Amino acid sequence: MEDYDRYSEWKGWGESQFMIVSDYERAYYGAEFSEISVKNERVLEIGFGSGALLAWLRDQGAELYGTEISSQGKQLAARRGVTILDTDLTQAEALKGQFGVIAAFDVFEHLTHQQIRDLLDKAAILLRPGGHLIARFPNGASPFGGIVQHSDVTHVTTLTKTKIGQLIVGKPFVIQRAGDTAIPRHGRFPARIAKHGRALLRRLVERGVSALYGLHDMSFYHNLTIVLRRVDDVANDRSVQP
Repeated sequence: MEDYDRYSEWKGWGESQFMIVSDYERAYYGAEFSEISVKNERVLEIGFGSGALLAWLRDQGAELYGTEISSQGKQLAARRGVTILDTDLTQAEALKGQFGVIAAFDVFEHLTHQQIRDLLDKAAILLRPGGHLIARFPNGASPFGGIVQHSDVTHVTTLTKTKIGQLIVGKPFVIQRAGDTAIPRHGRFPARIAKHGRALLRRLVERGVSALYGLHDMSFYHNLTIVLRRVDDVANDRSVQP
C-alpha cells in the first residue's frame, strides 16, 4: 500500500477536478459504451479515480456505485450521491444480480492475476445475466503498450486479450468485444480527419507486420478495451466467440 501513499496527489485528483468530465471524455465514453445501455441501470465503477466516468454515467441517468482506494475520493463521491462499496466487494452476495454494468477502467493492471480472478468472480455475482463488464488496460501485446504499463509503479500485471480469455475460463462470461480503445468523433473537422487517418495508417502497418510474422490480429494501439457479457451457461452460449 505504500506505493499508493499520496497517489491522488501525484495524479492531480483534487476536489476541484472531481467528477468533472471534459467534452473529449464525453465523446470518448459515448463511443466506448456504444453497445452498452447505462440509462436507468445500476452501474458500479471499480476504482473510479477522478470520477470523470462517474460524472458521465450520472448524466446518462445511471444509478451510481463505486469503489476506490483513496479515502478522499470515497468521501468526495459519497457527497455527490455515489454509493460506496468495499474495495474487496464484501457486499457482493447481498447485491447479487442487481447490476447491469460494471466498469473497470485502468484497474486490472494494478492487480495480480489472482486478484483479477477474484474480481471477476465478484462481478459474476453482482451482474445479472446479460449484464456487462467493461475494462480498459494497457495493451501488453503492443510495443507501445509498455509506455503506459511502465509509467506507474503500481502497475503490476501486463495483460493482453488472450490472457483475459484465459482468466475467464470456467467463469460465466463471454467476450463480446476485445480491441483497441475507441477513437471518438471529437474536435474540429481537420483534426478528426487527421486522427482517423493516423488510425487507418496504423491498421495498415499492423496488417503488414501480422502477415510478415504470421501473427493473428496484431494491434499496436497502447490500450485495449474488453467487454465481457454475463451469461448463465458459457458452454451453451455460442452467440459470441472469445
